[in-house]
Amino acid sequence: MRILRFLALAAAAAPALAVPNEPFSLLGISAGKGASGLSMPMQVLISLTLLTLLPGAIMAMTPFLRITVVLHFLRQALGTQTVPSNQVLIGLALFLTIVIMQPVAADMYRQGWEPLEAGQITAQQAMDQAAVPLRAFMVRFAREKRRAPVPRDRP
Repeated sequence: MRILRFLALAAAAAPALAVPNEPFSLLGISAGKGASGLSMPMQVLISLTLLTLLPGAIMAMTPFLRITVVLHFLRQALGTQTVPSNQVLIGLALFLTIVIMQPVAADMYRQGWEPLEAGQITAQQAMDQAAVPLRAFMVRFAREKRRAPVPRDRP
């Protein structure tokens, strides 16, 4: 869960964390000569890793997958095999996901990013505060059985 929170905050914060005087700076890490930050290939590797994990985070933290399955069943119930096409179904599911998640994303931005940008809190505190609306959204749609804490004494 911490990784998913980090990915969400990193994706939202990446453009603002870049150092303005260095055009090739990514994630706020200097790439100049003699810098103590990460090299450009390492920054690219980190960025590609974040982009690789992004679809999984979208599937796990949004209603995208549920909407896609419902649209697929609807298409089958109507008796049409390929109309509308899969691309249309995915586009519609993505649009509906954005509409559903917009209030949650706005709350995450308001509670996590704005105080971080104003310098009132640290990045860790921003991640924790931004996770509160997302956690509340996800708990609403979790089964009661899944909400119960897992006992730690199991192997």
